[in-house]
Amino acid sequence: MKTALVMRRVPGGCRGAASAFTLTQFMVAMSIFLFVIGGAISAHVFGLGMFGITQVKLAATDSARKTINLLGTDIRSAKDINIGTGSATSFTAVKPEVTQEGNALQIYPTTDTNVFVRYYVDSDKKLWRMPRGEAPALVVGGIKDPKVFTFEDFAGNTLTNLQNNFVVGVSFDFFELTDPKVPIGPGRHYQSYHLQTKIARQAAE
Repeated sequence: MKTALVMRRVPGGCRGAASAFTLTQFMVAMSIFLFVIGGAISAHVFGLGMFGITQVKLAATDSARKTINLLGTDIRSAKDINIGTGSATSFTAVKPEVTQEGNALQIYPTTDTNVFVRYYVDSDKKLWRMPRGEAPALVVGGIKDPKVFTFEDFAGNTLTNLQNNFVVGVSFDFFELTDPKVPIGPGRHYQSYHLQTKIARQAAE
């Protein structure tokens, strides 16, 4: 009598054991993950740095624009302007035959000399604007040289005697920005920062 052995596949039978990462595969996966995370962090830090630089430069540009606009409005509409040495409490105009430069301007919007606007750089290297009878208002700070104003001719030469068509030279060399407060120099956002312009009176006579 012969016996036949028949093997049949039973549906739903047991499958092989679940596969898992080997130690080598796990280490490779972790290395890739760390590279990705490191790259994301580096990009984020770089983005924050660029944002900080951009904010400082935008603030500096906005401050410069406001300063020039304010000075320009007062100077262009002036009936008369004196240059000299000034503070919140006093002003002394430069005499004739002397180089026309100083830390202060006294601007007269009308022919009444009792009405004026004074700009001056104080001992703290800050530029202030003070209409007569009012408290000084800060314009900008961080100025190296207080002698920021000059009277010049059309060619840019500093005058010693006034001419009818003189222009007001304005020159600020900064050692820091004030809003936000950022030092200027090698290794900083700015190695140097200089603001210079010339403004003529429209009401000159």
